[in-house]
Amino acid sequence: MLYRIRDVLERTSVVWKIALASSVSWELARMTGSKHPYLAPLTVILCIQAQLGQSVQFALQRVLGTVLGVLLVTWIAPHIPINGWTLGLAILISAGIARLLRADPLFIHQVVLSILLVLYFEAKFPGYATDRIRDTLLGALIAVAIHVLVFPPDYTRKADQAIRQFAGQLESHLRAAAGWTSSGCPVNEGHTLQETLEKEFTGLHQQIGKADQSMNGLRYNPFSSRQRLKLAASRRRLDDVRQGYAHLLGMVRTLTAWAEKGPIEPVERNRWKEQLQNLADSVRRWNEGLPLPGSGVAAPGPFPACPKELEPYQYVLALHQEAAGFFSRFQGLPAGSR
Repeated sequence: MLYRIRDVLERTSVVWKIALASSVSWELARMTGSKHPYLAPLTVILCIQAQLGQSVQFALQRVLGTVLGVLLVTWIAPHIPINGWTLGLAILISAGIARLLRADPLFIHQVVLSILLVLYFEAKFPGYATDRIRDTLLGALIAVAIHVLVFPPDYTRKADQAIRQFAGQLESHLRAAAGWTSSGCPVNEGHTLQETLEKEFTGLHQQIGKADQSMNGLRYNPFSSRQRLKLAASRRRLDDVRQGYAHLLGMVRTLTAWAEKGPIEPVERNRWKEQLQNLADSVRRWNEGLPLPGSGVAAPGPFPACPKELEPYQYVLALHQEAAGFFSRFQGLPAGSR
């Protein structure tokens, strides 16, 4: 029951955190004398993102962009009439300067948005510029604080779920490859298996990218040192799974190329069928117990040494195979140039 509650809270965290932070920021803005308290929850709504790092970066960009935009308007507004042409000129100059300084596009958006709103509202509602700076800062601080302090996201659990999922799929593909090898490595099935592995390999890369984003986001949480260590370990395990996919993909390509040259001898087919099954057993044990390298957990079966007569050529053959696979992807003109 507690696990279900936690799961629901985690999956809906963006929703209820925005509601909670918006309510708190509105009341605090009103209590501090703001005549435009909606500016604080507006910042909250914009700043709270799924990833903590994204929330912090957005909050920082919004605060700095708002402050700069307000200062620019405060400086130029008394000297120009307010109309569409002066607005466009002010935006052009401020955004151009920010672009020349290589500012982030999000920062530029916040600058020009502040110029537009302050230029219009300050003349009608004196004090809007001051409220905008104070309430924006208040909303950004509350958004980040609630994200960090109130049920912070558990990135390690998501990473561990991804490890189990992709490792389980890797085991299934190894067993499928063993069956395919036993049946003689039909070339069409080999190409299909390669395509499937490549698609999942891409998905695994995306998952690793999310883990990297989560690790970067945890830098902003002073209470996350333990979670950072766990996530770093999970990140290494994800990389182990990625390497497993890469090795299996290489073996399938090699066996497919071998089969294209002619029938593979039954002795070799049986040998590699057994080894693929052994590798699948290794992945299953690794996925169930997650043993670290050097923990003393033995492999489920022996791996065959390179035949004596091929030992002088094993590295050359491996390099040629990898180079051939590389070259097959970069033949002809690059995409989009034809």
